[in-house]
Amino acid sequence: MDFTWKIGGEAGAGIMTTGTMFSRACMRSGAYTFDYSEYPSLIRGGHNTFQTRISDKPVKSQVQTVNLLIALNQNAIEFHKSELARDTGIIFDPENVKVDDLPKTLNFFPVPLTAIVNQYKGEKVMRNMVALSASLALIGIDYSILEDLIKKSFGKKNKDVVAHNLDNAKAGYQAVKDKEFSFKISRATKDKMISISGHDALAMGAVKSGCRFVSTYPMTPSTAVMHFFAKHSEKMGLVMKHTEDEIAGILMAIGASHAGVRSMAATSGGGFSLMVESLGLAAMTETPLVLTVASRPGPATGLPTWTEQADLRFVMHAAQGDFPRVVLTPGDIEECFEAGLQAFNYAEKYQIPVIILTDKFLGESYQSVPPFKVPKGWTVDRGKLVSSPVADYKRYEFTDDGVSPRALAGDVVFGAFSNEHNCDGDFTEDADIRRKMVEKRQKKNIVVDKRVRIYGDDEADVTVFSWGSTKGPVLEAMELAKKEGIKVKLVHTFCVLPFPTEDIARELAGAKKAVIIEGNIGAQFAGVVREFTGVAVGHKLLKYDGRPFYPEEILKFIQHG
Repeated sequence: MDFTWKIGGEAGAGIMTTGTMFSRACMRSGAYTFDYSEYPSLIRGGHNTFQTRISDKPVKSQVQTVNLLIALNQNAIEFHKSELARDTGIIFDPENVKVDDLPKTLNFFPVPLTAIVNQYKGEKVMRNMVALSASLALIGIDYSILEDLIKKSFGKKNKDVVAHNLDNAKAGYQAVKDKEFSFKISRATKDKMISISGHDALAMGAVKSGCRFVSTYPMTPSTAVMHFFAKHSEKMGLVMKHTEDEIAGILMAIGASHAGVRSMAATSGGGFSLMVESLGLAAMTETPLVLTVASRPGPATGLPTWTEQADLRFVMHAAQGDFPRVVLTPGDIEECFEAGLQAFNYAEKYQIPVIILTDKFLGESYQSVPPFKVPKGWTVDRGKLVSSPVADYKRYEFTDDGVSPRALAGDVVFGAFSNEHNCDGDFTEDADIRRKMVEKRQKKNIVVDKRVRIYGDDEADVTVFSWGSTKGPVLEAMELAKKEGIKVKLVHTFCVLPFPTEDIARELAGAKKAVIIEGNIGAQFAGVVREFTGVAVGHKLLKYDGRPFYPEEILKFIQHG
């Protein structure tokens, strides 16, 4: 069982709500799911899509072929007809969508969406509910599942809203329930599953790690992090501060951390540009800081609602001067949770900034996964936090490992300024102290667990090196390659700084053919690999059109690139 459902229409037509409900209905029916959405930077108009891939085994990426399409307008036909399989089903309203020019091998399911909505005196947007119900009927999902989802999704609204949606859904289900369609859903798992996005998973990891203060200004695609904390702040006992701008967001997070609270800010590339000077403040004062930077295509405003991996070098080198930092690059839902969980330990243990670099594709795609489990033996590590400062306490004391005892403001008096300072935190321009302070900050021996994760065949014909959100599509491409008799290994980098030089160098040395896959035109990760290992990888697949990688295009490159 491997099947993709897609809905297309204009913004404001309830595309996201419909897609989410379809995916949840499939998951409740025992299927594994992966959801991917596309939408323009518009409130109304344009073209939105939501697609769900369902399977009898865990799925890690969307694919190019659509097996059932809901076309709410003509654009949904014109924009996606190249994605249709020979026998794809199409649900459409013959009143406003024409399919005469499409191949006759397709399965056409005309449903009078507008007429049904008018019959039950519903709003125009409820056409989506009619079409959703029809699609569930075609693939064999019981109506009671949708009925329950409608009641839970709209239960807090006016009771008439629930009633109208139920009427329309039932009519849509009845319209096609006796129609034949080649695909029927089957139960693949009885295990408990959750459907969650990368950014929600990251936020859950942060909460589990003890994050209790989030200050940020909304900027797509990082806003989902903010939404999670805003929704759950009261229940989870934390503060979510919607700041006036990005500079205030990072400065409040630094201030809260200085006071002893595990804190975080989240933004995208443009917002991070504004935060850069304050990032240096955290480094100079050795204040623990966690930042989530959700990449989108730039420069400038770029494509706010699309995806790219072009901010790697930016986050690795942002802010003037030299100082250590950790850059985590999770590649899937589970790694997002792991990054959120671990980042605060690294920030406090080494008293440094930790940046979690995501993107729109990873952050906003949903996947069905088992409930998260904290690794056995994991504990909150607050590093050298001093509960009872000793006499003559020095905040920036020189130590063997470069990490000084950290007392909280109010327990003792010490300086915490952006200027260079002595061990007490007092401003200094002394050359010898300056040299020692730079060396102190730089000598921290930062250890990040499992910086590299390896998948596939040790005797691989092709070894793929990647980072971040390309992980899922590459893993799916590996399965396709296996069917073609090609052995592929994936070397996925979860942490780019500190760079896992020995691990990457070893895998490069053992690779028959090395390939780097990443979503930017500058081959930024390839440049980082060359910088740290001295090896220039010649085979590169780069993508920079705002869309994520698809397994099929990766397979084609593996075969012919």
